Amino acid sequence: MKLYINYDNNKTYIHTSNFQSIKSIIYQYLSENKIDNEVDDFYMDYNGLHLDNNLSIEKYNISENYTLNLNKKTKGGNSFMSYASKNPLRVVICLLIALLPLIILPMGFISATASLIKVIIEKSMSSIEKYLICNLGKITLCRRIRFIIFLIKYTIFFLMIFVIITLPLLILCITLKGHSILDNPKDMCSALSAGNIAGTILTMLFILIYCLHRCGNFIINFLISLCKKVYFLNATFVPILKSILSLYDEIKYMPTIIITFGLVEGYFAFLGVLLEGVEMVLTTITELGCKTQFAKDSFIKKLTEKMNNAKCGAVPKCKEDKKEEENIEKPEVKNICKDDMLKCCNIENYIDIGDLLYNATNVGMIANDIKRRGLYPAFILMIEAFYEGALFKLQEDGNSRSDEVKGKLYNLEQSMIAFSIKDKSQYIKGKTLFKTIFKSMFLDIFCNITTTTKTSKDVITEMGEINEITDMLKAGTSTGIYMSIIYFISYIVIFFCGIFNVF
Repeated sequence: MKLYINYDNNKTYIHTSNFQSIKSIIYQYLSENKIDNEVDDFYMDYNGLHLDNNLSIEKYNISENYTLNLNKKTKGGNSFMSYASKNPLRVVICLLIALLPLIILPMGFISATASLIKVIIEKSMSSIEKYLICNLGKITLCRRIRFIIFLIKYTIFFLMIFVIITLPLLILCITLKGHSILDNPKDMCSALSAGNIAGTILTMLFILIYCLHRCGNFIINFLISLCKKVYFLNATFVPILKSILSLYDEIKYMPTIIITFGLVEGYFAFLGVLLEGVEMVLTTITELGCKTQFAKDSFIKKLTEKMNNAKCGAVPKCKEDKKEEENIEKPEVKNICKDDMLKCCNIENYIDIGDLLYNATNVGMIANDIKRRGLYPAFILMIEAFYEGALFKLQEDGNSRSDEVKGKLYNLEQSMIAFSIKDKSQYIKGKTLFKTIFKSMFLDIFCNITTTTKTSKDVITEMGEINEITDMLKAGTSTGIYMSIIYFISYIVIFFCGIFNVF
């Protein structure tokens, strides 16, 4: 079979066979033209497609009179420079994408997200679990399902870290080899291998550092749980262990605070306050709000009581009595088979909830804080969502309260118009597509939050105790800060290794 070989702007032909390898063709061409170079110093391509030296021309459907390009490899480098000169914008974008982990990793929400996904999976399985236990009595099977879901949480955690770290490194390595991610993977084996190896090593390093942050909590909490089973140990050693745990939680983040010049300390304090506040509101809604009738006075009283009780957090035993009462073993079948009494997402309660939020906007300190933070427009939309949700039902039933709700909606509209004028911000009167979508999504989220709880439990409680969730986020942030430094160093090393064709 006759093939044309184009090398150094000279085209000559050679005679080959269908089953001859690319490497053999290169060797034949070099021998016939008396070119004194090693075969491995050259590579062939056909219309831009890189040809594997170990494959035959038959694999590429190359036939008689085809023209193959013979190219000499560049010593001490690769095609990155030529690729960058032809696609400068694409290269810059790829290099910036490879830096995204520097922003994502320190956010610290990866571990908490994995726990939240676990809770969502458990919630989706709750009806199946209820049937297996209440109708078939398969308690052991349900325990095994729960254990599998428990393992899923850590699998998701590992995969999220691996993807966040490895994908940008793969893009970096591929770009440094002068390829696009849409090119043939066979041409990028060395780049893919280098990115995978680097990503795996950094992922394992992340897991190791994270475990070092959290292992002390696991060990000390395990010892506390053991001591609680014996009265003597509970009275003597538990307070000591709790003090050690509190000291450990403070000390282990000191290097991170020093590295960030104290900037992360404020973020850690914010996490604790934020999660405690969210837990208070959700548990209060669950305990008092999710009844047949929404009691506003009881809601405020209960929320105030929780806020006052939060001040006793410095006393070790302050919350222990309640926690121990909750941890008293109860028959599993009785708990899961108990009817769900949560009715927050009851349209009859929407007006009362809307009134509660509307009254909050009239309280000077609260209203000023909402407006200062730029939350007032969204807050008004939330209140309107409750009123409009109730109005539809009232009009359908011919209830006289519909006029009352319309008046409240009119007042909200006027309040928003007055605010927009004073704030010099844009506001569109009446109904719009954005308002409709926002209100619909808000009510859906509200109903999901309140109906995915069981009796007095809420999503945050099922993810873990509030202190554990806070420490989980702190550990993720601290680990992410360390890994950002290590990742950036790895980024520099890989960049120069790719430029000089090391991989």
